Amino acid sequence: MDIEVTSDIENKLLGRREVECVFRGTSGALSRSNAAQAVSKQMKASDKKVYTVLLKGAYGTMDLKGVFYIYNDDEAAKKDLQTYVLKRNGVVTEAAAEAAPAEKPKAAAEAPKKEQK
Repeated sequence: MDIEVTSDIENKLLGRREVECVFRGTSGALSRSNAAQAVSKQMKASDKKVYTVLLKGAYGTMDLKGVFYIYNDDEAAKKDLQTYVLKRNGVVTEAAAEAAPAEKPKAAAEAPKKEQK
């Protein structure tokens, strides 16, 4: 598998590296977890700290473009990334992800009601 790193940016404010890669000739044959493992080997990082944010293929080519975040610690990743990204990477289970959004509608129900005249 041929990996070409197109961008590697150190984001010190969020405590992560933002890596953009192109996987040559692997469209349709590469899973998110395999892509994350390949990037972790390329960037010399732990598999558990690499999060796949985007894998996108283009019409007419067999190349995949990928965006990966490599976090310094797991708590920062859970705080920054959206729930669906954590689910796709296998960090958050379905039950835990459904429990967290259930709290938000409760706050909306407690909003003051307008008086009718």
